[in-house]
Amino acid sequence: MLLYQGEDDRDKQEAVFDLLGPLWWRGDTATKAWAAGFLADVFHFGNGVPANAFLAKVWVDRAAEAEPDNADVLRMRPLIDGQGKLFGATRAARQQARDRDTVDLRSWQLTFGFDSVPDRQDMQSV
Repeated sequence: MLLYQGEDDRDKQEAVFDLLGPLWWRGDTATKAWAAGFLADVFHFGNGVPANAFLAKVWVDRAAEAEPDNADVLRMRPLIDGQGKLFGATRAARQQARDRDTVDLRSWQLTFGFDSVPDRQDMQSV
């Protein structure tokens, strides 16, 4: 509820980093699929976090791996992959590659682990 009805971005960030993240890292398969699908949606649309096509792709792939027939995965995957649009898949792949270089440290560590640091010199914390 914080994510969609939060008063400000701080509430939404709390929902992403303090609620959804731990559900992914500590949940069972069904919980991981749900959390990853939700995180894909959050990063795709930028709800509480900066929109990032690279992270949306990572999270939707994780959700699909955990639960391939999940309705949210089936809904989000074509949107994130740019399917159904003229040159959509190519544009989506390019945007994902560009967005990889713009991931903030907190989002990177949420996605790849708290000890993980990307191989970039320009990392900025949120």
